[in-house]
Amino acid sequence: MDVVVYPYREINESSSAAVRYGLSLKKPIVVTPAEIFEDISDAVIIAEDFSPSAIARAVEKLLKNSELFDSRLRHVEKILSCANWPSLASRLENIIKHITFYS
Repeated sequence: MDVVVYPYREINESSSAAVRYGLSLKKPIVVTPAEIFEDISDAVIIAEDFSPSAIARAVEKLLKNSELFDSRLRHVEKILSCANWPSLASRLENIIKHITFYS
């Protein structure tokens, strides 16, 4: 079973582009408690702290709990379904129509 791990420290970024790539792998993801992962907290397992042992415990927890593993994958699928090209194109088209209509 594969798990993607992002062992970030706190950084001055608003989100992680790398984790978006990780989501596209459709694998469970373990992250550190950095603020940049707050917007995807339902789709990942967040380690207790930034230490290697906390990250290892989070990976172990995920691998030992199939219900947790499956629930995180469902959240990943949900995020990806909103971020695919047809969905994004449709949203952009609606924005353009709205702007054109009210201009």
